[in-house]
Amino acid sequence: MAEKDDDRQIFVDLFSKVIKQFKLKCSSNDWDTLIKTYPGRAEGHRKRINIEVLYDVFDDHARLEMYKAVKIGENE
Repeated sequence: MAEKDDDRQIFVDLFSKVIKQFKLKCSSNDWDTLIKTYPGRAEGHRKRINIEVLYDVFDDHARLEMYKAVKIGENE
């Protein structure tokens, strides 16, 4: 659902639909924090957020799980 012109950004209203599909809840304070913390490019009255950091968190988690799965003895 990211924008075609920049896959690191998504309009807040579209991101809200994604959040609702997963039955997650965000207060208005949560939305304000997201918009201020991860601002996207201005597009008139529609606001965007930069979701690139979410991809980074996902990659970091996958990397951590991979490291946990590798069993290396003390001498190796």
